[in-house]
Amino acid sequence: MPLFGMGGTRLQPVFVGNVAEACVRALADPSSRGKVYELGGPRIYTYRELVRLVRERVAGWALMVPCSFLVWEILAAMMALHPEPPLTRDQVMLMKPDDTR
Repeated sequence: MPLFGMGGTRLQPVFVGNVAEACVRALADPSSRGKVYELGGPRIYTYRELVRLVRERVAGWALMVPCSFLVWEILAAMMALHPEPPLTRDQVMLMKPDDTR
């Protein structure tokens, strides 16, 4: 299972049900108009930790292989020729910095 970089990017996933509830509340509250809400779950994980959690629940076991961002960028550039690329340059770019709120 290839990892973006060394898998150290920090992410703060949020439960989709909580996002939906926040949207409903914001839409129902006129004072929320024009405000920005940053939503994040209660825990910060590294990308490697998240892949490990998914692997344990879905695949049982799979080797995690670090793959440099340069390789991902080259793959994304080649896939850009496809009408519906499975990986884009933007996805690679989003995996480089930490994404925590």
